[in-house]
Amino acid sequence: MQEFTKKLNQIINENPTIEFNMRPSSFKTLLHKYKFYKSLKNKKVVDLGGGVDIFNLVLVKLGFEVTVVDFFEYDLGWGDKSDFNTIFKKKFELFEKSGINFVNTDLINFNLQSLFKEKTIGLVSSYHCLEHFKESPVPLIISSLKVLEDGGQLIIEVPNSVNLIKRLKVLLGKTNYCNYYDYANSTNFTGHIREYSVEDLKKLSNILKLKNVEIFGRNYFGSLYEKFGDNIFTAAVDNLLKLFPGICASLFLKYIK
Repeated sequence: MQEFTKKLNQIINENPTIEFNMRPSSFKTLLHKYKFYKSLKNKKVVDLGGGVDIFNLVLVKLGFEVTVVDFFEYDLGWGDKSDFNTIFKKKFELFEKSGINFVNTDLINFNLQSLFKEKTIGLVSSYHCLEHFKESPVPLIISSLKVLEDGGQLIIEVPNSVNLIKRLKVLLGKTNYCNYYDYANSTNFTGHIREYSVEDLKKLSNILKLKNVEIFGRNYFGSLYEKFGDNIFTAAVDNLLKLFPGICASLFLKYIK
C-alpha cells in the first residue's frame, strides 16, 4: 500500500493548482479501493462513471491501463450544454496526458464489447454511479461481465438507501431522498434516481445469475468522517457499523468471474 500512498502524495504535491477534492475520508477510501487492484495480474481496468477521479490517475502512475467511460458533457463542457470550466479543463488535460483513456458516452445501454474483446479486462468498477441511472443498469453490467477475463473482478459501490442516518431521518418525518430544491429547480436532474439496499444488490446478483457474490458495507463516503474527522472515535464507530452492512453509508458488491 506504500507505493499507492507515495504516488498519491506525489501527484498532489506536483499539481498544487489543481483541486482534487480530497475529503477527510479520502485516503481511507482510496486505500480501500486499491485493495481490489494491488494483486491483479491483468492491469487492464475499466471504470464506469469514474469522471476525473485522482484514484485512476494513481493507477496509471502504478502501471495500470485505465479506461474511464462516462458522460462528461456537463462536467467538462464537451457538448453545448455547459460552459467550459477552466478548473475541470486543467484536471482533465492532466489525466489525459498521463495516459488515461476517456470515453465520452451515455452509459445507459452502452456495450463495453464495442471497446473490448471478450475476456480481456482484469477489473471493471463502478463507484457511486448506478444510482444515477434513469434506466436499468443490467445491460451495461452484462457487457461488463463478458469483457472480464476468467478470474477478473466486478466491483460495484452504491450509496445505501437505508443507512442508519436515513432510517433515523424517516422516523423523524424527514426524507431519505436528495434535497427537493435540487430536484425541483433542475432542468435536467442528474442526482440519485435509485439508490440501493443490501436486498437490491442481492436481487441484482440473481438477475445476473452471479454466484459467490460478496456484499459488504463501508462508511468512508458519508457523514461520519465528514462531520467528525478521521480519529479514534470515528474509526471505532466505523468498525462497529461494518458488522451490519444494511446500515452502512455505502454498499459494495464484489464478484470474481
